Amino acid sequence: PVLPSETELDRLYIETINSVSKEREDPLVKLYGYTASVPPNVSAPARIFTAGICMNQSTSFIKAGSGVFCGTGSIHNKSIRVPGPSISEDRAHAYALWRAILDFPLDRPVIVYTSSYVLHALTTYADRNCRVNWSCANGDIFKNIIAKIQLRTAWMHLS
Repeated sequence: PVLPSETELDRLYIETINSVSKEREDPLVKLYGYTASVPPNVSAPARIFTAGICMNQSTSFIKAGSGVFCGTGSIHNKSIRVPGPSISEDRAHAYALWRAILDFPLDRPVIVYTSSYVLHALTTYADRNCRVNWSCANGDIFKNIIAKIQLRTAWMHLS
């Protein structure tokens, strides 16, 4: 639509809008894209809590596990042993997020509570890691997470 330009205030408003740089797209929007609007029949977003733990890190008996909790009795609740190649608590947290969204409905808005490591990997460092094809620690898991997020039609918030 064409904005009105009859008054000085209208012209200043148009000038302000046109002054915003359109040269560089937000790297996170470029990576994840946009979601569709939420259908009116969808109530509150689902809340998913994730956790990761690693034991015996400095030994040959190292093992790690991930947990996903979506609410009492939810079919999406799970606890999973974390696969290699290099097992760590950070990997357990990343794997928990991957397993949380793997089978979760793509059209349901969701808030996922995760670790600061995962949060920063998928936001602060996402552009840099994407440019190097996720050759960072746990990049194999992060690639899967991003591919799944890109398929989502409803929004997802990491907290």
